[in-house]
Amino acid sequence: MSALGTASSLLYVFIALILGLIYSGNRLGTVGGRAGSSTSEKIFGIFSSLGNIAFAFGAAAGLAERAGCGGWALYARVWLR
Repeated sequence: MSALGTASSLLYVFIALILGLIYSGNRLGTVGGRAGSSTSEKIFGIFSSLGNIAFAFGAAAGLAERAGCGGWALYARVWLR
C-alpha cells in the first residue's frame, strides 16, 4: 500500500505542477493575491489553509497509530466474517 500511496502522491504533484505551468501564462494572478479581497480575508484564508493541513496531518497520525495497535485487525476478524 505504501508504494501505491507514493505513486499516487507523485502523480498528483506532477499533474498540479503541469497544470500550474500551463495556466501561468494567462497572467490572472498577482503576488498580492486576489483583487478585491481585503487583507483580513487573505490572512484568514492563509490561517484556514494552515489549519486544514495541520488537521490532516493529525488525523493521518491517529489512523497510523490505530492501525499499528492491532485493534482494526481484531475488529475485522470479529465483525467482517
